[in-house]
Amino acid sequence: MQAAGFSTQVKNYLAVDDDPMSGVNYYRIRQVDHDGAYDYSTTIAIEPDAYSQSFHVFPNPAKDRINIQSHRSGRLIVKDMMGRPIRQMDWKGGTQVIEIDSWPNGVYTLELETTRGVLMQRLIKD
Repeated sequence: MQAAGFSTQVKNYLAVDDDPMSGVNYYRIRQVDHDGAYDYSTTIAIEPDAYSQSFHVFPNPAKDRINIQSHRSGRLIVKDMMGRPIRQMDWKGGTQVIEIDSWPNGVYTLELETTRGVLMQRLIKD
């Protein structure tokens, strides 16, 4: 993925693994400077199988409210299309309704950070 080049502002990038392996998958970013020097990000673990199916957002697409359901606890972060967090909350597990009628139409990412990894769902708000 091509970098934005020199910048004094935070740049967000997104990559999707369309064919994850069964079990735990580990991901990290290798950032390369213009002079060839490089550094690695912190490694994260994501388990896409049954674990990822324990996080549901519905209906999708949605207009005015969504139901979020997961038996996992952790930190729920809602990000806009640019990757900017727009809402964060502690998640204790269970089901909760969130009003989204004031959100602009677009695509959002909901991330549930747990002790086992990060669960992600995309939401279309129309």
